[in-house]
Amino acid sequence: MLSTCLMVALVPLFISLGDWQYGKAQDKIARQAALERRLAGPVLDLADLGPARTGLRQPAAGESAPGGRDAALPDIEYRPVRLHGRWEAAEGFLLDNQVFDGQAGYAAIAPLRLNGGGVVLVNRGWVAAPADHREVPAVAPLASATLPSAERSGAGPAATAATVSVKGLAVALPRPGLQLAGASNAGAVHAFIDASALAARFGAPVAGWMLILDPDAPDALRVQWPQPAERVHTNLGYAWQWFGFAVAAIGIWLWQGWRRAREGGAT
Repeated sequence: MLSTCLMVALVPLFISLGDWQYGKAQDKIARQAALERRLAGPVLDLADLGPARTGLRQPAAGESAPGGRDAALPDIEYRPVRLHGRWEAAEGFLLDNQVFDGQAGYAAIAPLRLNGGGVVLVNRGWVAAPADHREVPAVAPLASATLPSAERSGAGPAATAATVSVKGLAVALPRPGLQLAGASNAGAVHAFIDASALAARFGAPVAGWMLILDPDAPDALRVQWPQPAERVHTNLGYAWQWFGFAVAAIGIWLWQGWRRAREGGAT
């Protein structure tokens, strides 16, 4: 009786866990295929954040500029994109808890205000964390944000940041995970990206996706584009492991039933 109860309880659990891991693997494979297909396509040039390009719900009358995601994100995710605008260099920040080659560090985020309106967060790449996490690492300044001295000394638009074109890969904004007490999205280091708060600070819509710079770009640091299927074999291994547990549980239950029937027939 006990073995039957365990079998009825455990087998569906093992199968559901196997289905979960198998589903994760299939999702990674599909996302990898989408990445490769879109990388082979044309580069999308953006100078503004139109309704179909933001990845954001457009604000209703009286609402503030939004930040976040909606169903438009899949239309631009994993596409090669070229942006045209001006760096908000003073508003750049480091995104904490980023790992590169097994080493902890930060992602250097630089906002780019597009010529036609709206802001896109640009991931310049990875920066190593100091031994003392209370220290903030120095980040190389944006070379493309610097105007020639003759232009900087002028008045009016020529004295503002230079207009630049930057190319990279559009990806979803990272989802905030569990945060420790005191985690912040303000100052030089952000624990997570709050697109709504950034939109309010910039006074403009912030795209629900970010651009990872091309590794060969002048302002790129240590850049690694995502590979969604990188650990797909791990998920498949876990899936077959859980399915194996289900088969083993059924096999043990059948063997015990056969043994009990045999012992009962021998008496």
